[in-house]
Order: sequence, then C-alpha cells, then structure tokens
Amino acid sequence: MRYGDDWLCFAKNRDKLEYIRQKASAFLQHELALSLNPKVDHFQPTYKGISYLGVDIWPTGKRLQPKIRRRVRQRFNSRNSASYRALILAHENKERLKEFDWSLLDRLE
Repeated sequence: MRYGDDWLCFAKNRDKLEYIRQKASAFLQHELALSLNPKVDHFQPTYKGISYLGVDIWPTGKRLQPKIRRRVRQRFNSRNSASYRALILAHENKERLKEFDWSLLDRLE
C-alpha cells in the first residue's frame, strides 16, 4: 500500500519482506537518489497493529490516533464538519460517531 512517500508491505514470511525491502531500497537509491528513513523502516507482526496516516490498524479493526482525534476537536467548525464527520465515519466505531454528532450539535448552538 502506498500514499505519497509512505508505504506498507505485507508478506507471509520475513525472508520475503527482506527481499522486497532490499529491492525497494536499491530502486530508491539508484533510480531516484532517495533512501529509506531508518526511524520508520521496520518489520512488525500484523497482530500488533500498525500506525499509518494517523490511523491505528489491527486485524480486528481500526481507530484514529488520539492526536488526530484531538486535532479534529480543535479544528472543528461548521465549514469543515462534513469532512471531519466522514473521517470519523471511515475510521471509528459507531459510538465515536455518536460522540462526534453530539459535539457537532453543541458547537453549532
């Protein structure tokens, strides 16, 4: 999966991931004169979940990261409420969506 300069790679075994990492690193270095950021270049079992583009993702579900939820609350206004509601709807459970809808009503009064 890729978004901008962020990407994720999934494989059933570590050897396959290492092979993909080496190929990707070589391509980035030789073709684009770029390198992988060692701070975020790592292997992790999917059962532990991943953080990607402000969303925590597990095999059983997903949620917005707390810092993203705080940012939504801080920046929320009547002009951007539809966009933020769609973000909540896409990545949170129904209970969080209800909380958002109530906070929307409180702010609009």
